[in-house]
Amino acid sequence: MTNKLVLACAGAGKTERIIRESVEHIRSGRKVLVVTYTQNNQRELIHRFIQFNGEATIQFIVKGLYTFLLDDIVRPYQKCIFPKRIKTINFNKSGDPHKRNGRTIPGTAEKIDNRYNPKHYLTSCHAKPVFRTFPTK
Repeated sequence: MTNKLVLACAGAGKTERIIRESVEHIRSGRKVLVVTYTQNNQRELIHRFIQFNGEATIQFIVKGLYTFLLDDIVRPYQKCIFPKRIKTINFNKSGDPHKRNGRTIPGTAEKIDNRYNPKHYLTSCHAKPVFRTFPTK
């Protein structure tokens, strides 16, 4: 099961299929990462895995989407921008995070000297570094 995406309607057997294939792969010596959106889905996957497999194992990893983004996408590369560990993801609902009192905050433009600026996408909070996402227009 390499990089498989399972999309189907409710009751179609997604969870059963994911668990069955995960157990097969784990028994053949591989690891499995399942990324899901809700905490209820995370609990259900773990519960069903234990039911099917008989026990939990470190080879079966279930993560929420934002935990996956932080652990596997942001944190491995964050030290290029922020010296401290990123602890949370904050969603900006108040508009453009790069503007204060209607003016663009220096150093936060998407491109500086024709190169993409990582600080446009990752914005440090005064107290602790955070990963922010921005609303699309």
